[in-house]
Amino acid sequence: MNQNSPNLPNLLKTAVPLFQNFTEEEILTVISICEMRPFVEGEILVESGSESDEMMLILSGTLLVKTANDTPLAQLFCPDTIGEMGMLTGARRSATIEGVEKGRVAVLPKASLMQVLDDHTDMAVRFYKNVFEVLAVRLRNENFLIETLREQVEELEDQLNVKEADSSIKGSQDSVPEDDLDVVAAFYRQIGNPDLSGVQKNRDQVAYAALRRKGYSDEQARRTATWAAQNVRGVKAFALVKHCVQEALKEEDS
Repeated sequence: MNQNSPNLPNLLKTAVPLFQNFTEEEILTVISICEMRPFVEGEILVESGSESDEMMLILSGTLLVKTANDTPLAQLFCPDTIGEMGMLTGARRSATIEGVEKGRVAVLPKASLMQVLDDHTDMAVRFYKNVFEVLAVRLRNENFLIETLREQVEELEDQLNVKEADSSIKGSQDSVPEDDLDVVAAFYRQIGNPDLSGVQKNRDQVAYAALRRKGYSDEQARRTATWAAQNVRGVKAFALVKHCVQEALKEEDS
């Protein structure tokens, strides 16, 4: 492994709950069994249904989480982690993970980790205590999420009723277009992040131009960007939008 990976010891301790309260020596032991793996745009790092035999820590770049039928679910960035619970439970991967912008991940193989824990009893005690605490937190969060989603469903039903009533009054009147027709700017307003660096703006314009070159209209690009902003958890970059076209526009084909 490349020992020059920036802040890897700190990332392991702060971003991966499984390694909280580890000593510096123990963290270095974990790092010694990691391997650095670069990825590029379009590369599949994890295939849905595959075995969970390793976990990953994102060091740079952007990844996209998709269902088995290619529906985008979430964007992942440094210091997000992939597959730690599946590695421990043995459950097969529930989603596919693909590169969006090139970067690197630190990969921790399950077999190597289990061997280290067998050889270091103190480390194993801390590790499995962390596992227990992570699972307990996730259970509490799941219960909270269920209640939150129930409330959101009720709120959305109320909003739908209001929109349907409003629509019946307006009849077939055409909707008024937004003053600002810039698709990229509209996308960032929807996710609450209107301020972008010059580099990011250039990347986004390239991504938008790629959509238009593929034959999608400005309206289709706007609809896809809106779908991504509303449905993909953690979305932060317009570059993801091109992965959402099929799902966002599938109603046009029905």
